[in-house]
This record gives sequence, structure tokens and C-alpha cells, in this order.
Amino acid sequence: MANEFVVRKGIISLGGITFPVTGINANYNVGVNDYLIDVTGNTITVTLPTAVLIGGKNYVIKNSGSGVVTVSTTSGQTIDGASIKSLKITIVLRL
Repeated sequence: MANEFVVRKGIISLGGITFPVTGINANYNVGVNDYLIDVTGNTITVTLPTAVLIGGKNYVIKNSGSGVVTVSTTSGQTIDGASIKSLKITIVLRL
């Protein structure tokens, strides 16, 4: 339990929380310590790690590049029933 942080009944932060960010511009295998993967390249494949023993882990994959990002699984696992998902560019502006 040296590197574990256990929360019961929510988190209250008075100063913010920092999550790891990994910027990539080539195919990438997500590690168990990754959180936000910011894709800045063209057409790239991001491969998720096996969900065995880390079920419930969340990853954020953001497409900041100019192509399509393919998110794939390993070991025959699925993402909502599919072996791959594609992320196209989405820009949201709030004025």
C-alpha cells in the first residue's frame, strides 16, 4: 500500500489535483500509470493495457492532432463490445 491512495466518501480538494499527462505523436502502448494521453500527431493507434487486475481504471485519450486516433485493446478484450474505437477531432469553444 506504499503507493496507494484510498478514498472513502469522495475527495475534497482545496488546492487542486494533478494527474499525469503523456503527449504522443506516434503509436503508443498505454501504461498502468498513465491517465491522460494527449495525441498531437496524425493517424495514430493507442493500445490499452490488459484490464486483468486493473478493472475499473479510467484513461482519458484526447485527440489534439489532425487525424483519427484508433484506440485498441489487448488479449481479445473489448471497449463497449468492440475491439477498437476511433476518435475524430472535436473542438469545443465556449465564449
